[in-house]
Amino acid sequence: MSPDLDHRRVRVEVDGEPRWGRLDGSEILLDDGARVDEATASYLAPVEPSKILAVHLTYRSRVEEYAARTPPEPSYFVKPPTALNGHRRPIRMAKGAQFLNYEGELAVVVGRRMKGVPRTEVLAHVAGYACANDVGMHDFRHADRGSMLRVKGQDGFLPLGPELVPASAFDPTDFTLRTYLNGEVVQEATAGDLLFGVDYQLADLCRLITLEPGDVVLTGTPANSRPMRHGDVVEIEIEGLGRAAFALVANCDPYTYAGRVPIHVSRGASFDLGLDVVAPVAVGPAGIPRLLFELRRGTPGRAGLTVLHDVERVVVRCDAPMPLQVDGEDLGDIETAVLESEPRAVDALVAG
Repeated sequence: MSPDLDHRRVRVEVDGEPRWGRLDGSEILLDDGARVDEATASYLAPVEPSKILAVHLTYRSRVEEYAARTPPEPSYFVKPPTALNGHRRPIRMAKGAQFLNYEGELAVVVGRRMKGVPRTEVLAHVAGYACANDVGMHDFRHADRGSMLRVKGQDGFLPLGPELVPASAFDPTDFTLRTYLNGEVVQEATAGDLLFGVDYQLADLCRLITLEPGDVVLTGTPANSRPMRHGDVVEIEIEGLGRAAFALVANCDPYTYAGRVPIHVSRGASFDLGLDVVAPVAVGPAGIPRLLFELRRGTPGRAGLTVLHDVERVVVRCDAPMPLQVDGEDLGDIETAVLESEPRAVDALVAG
């Protein structure tokens, strides 16, 4: 992928094979001179990366939404290339899942190898930019423990496109990003909302990780990432890059075989003994189940109750099944429950 990309590029599937080309009115002109109808074209992501790197909190609005501490530096995770998806292609949601969230983002595509490139020079190594939707199934958040592999790395969980726009035609310091859910704006932010600009993120990453031509860096999402539902249409628009549409269609089969599967209970229901369960008794700002809690001390006959919590989760373990109440509402007997929370805001759970 050359940093000297001189025109917008698309990638489509023709007769089962990927082909590169460019939009030409109502058609796509392929590199070999053939033409296909744009309206019926089967888009692929216009990238072929060796790796995809993504960032956690990087927009001020999202930090404020979570009432979180402003991070002193970015933190990152990896998505596999098999997560890539194309414009107008479906995002599939496993039957039983409830928290498949959209996240509108600016994607950066590397043009020239980057290792130890200073911040003042990194943008000259960029080939282009594109719209992206960093989809996450947060039903798996408690199992991933921060790695985001199950949450963000599943097949098709990175729609990107529709075009790859040359770096010379886009200013990553001056843009507006919008996410649409069924035609309504649900996320909106500008480059000025970024805590860590695109140049900072690239320079930070390439200090330790060689970025190869074609690699993708996802630069974060603003506030109001929320769950999608069957039949929703989500579009990501960035001024100067276009608007990419991704439809959430029929649910796929439930996850089977080995490993964690989405498990949910309702308020008032009993937990299955021995399982780690996300309990949707309260919903946090990202639409993820969350419980802010405090254990009542000195409750007679409740020995053996321990609470372990970290950045992502709170684990309540009991030596024997015990009743759990939230705001006076009985949640049934539990033995182990994983409750999404933030450890600094612990103030409202009554156990026993």
